Amino acid sequence: KKETLKYVILRAAGPKNLAFAFDLGFWVHWPYASTPASGGPCGRQNLTYEFGKNAWNIRLNKLSFFETTEEQGLDMKNIREQGWLDFIDGSGIRMADPNGPTGAELGYLDGPIRILEIHFADTDFPDKLIQTLDALFSVQTGWFLFRRFGEFPVQFYEENELPILKKYLVDELGNITNIGEDLYLVGKTGDVYFFYDHHFTDQGLGIFTKKIEIAKELLILLNEIGSELELFSPQEP
Repeated sequence: KKETLKYVILRAAGPKNLAFAFDLGFWVHWPYASTPASGGPCGRQNLTYEFGKNAWNIRLNKLSFFETTEEQGLDMKNIREQGWLDFIDGSGIRMADPNGPTGAELGYLDGPIRILEIHFADTDFPDKLIQTLDALFSVQTGWFLFRRFGEFPVQFYEENELPILKKYLVDELGNITNIGEDLYLVGKTGDVYFFYDHHFTDQGLGIFTKKIEIAKELLILLNEIGSELELFSPQEP
């Protein structure tokens, strides 16, 4: 039917999850493996790959499809490198060299006005984490998912796609075990971001903002769910 879109779901099997784009006449969505937004078959895919001298040689073992409609809003955008650089430049965010030893670290050029650090107990997973992500996501109408070592394209999730992003972050929690898996979540306006890194479960989840209004809103929301947090003021406005 004209209003029906088909999506092909791919997942890489190997030492590191990677996104691949195939010209199959369909949208290729990542990281949606095993997280369909609607009914229909969608399972974890088998994809083996070998790095050749000049290109990826890929053998597909299995493809699965599910259908959804435009009204469900699955229009996640993939932001290419130049678009991402333009966005962070306009937002006053610096990005370190992705090829450096610590990857493409992000930070505000003038520093954040407020830093919130949320601490979790072992019993807080996954319920308190889910509540925390709901609070964080609510202060922006969309979020960028950026990988610390600068993989492109960068994925952008609109407001109606945030439940998919939240599920991905919760599901991936056990897989973020080293610096190479660290993630940044950057708000649509560039005024706030948080660092979903391999230390946050025991050292705290850092939220950085250059807007006092966002910090105040987050404090209210996080206090409402009983979060244990610290507030830092690196600079006064």
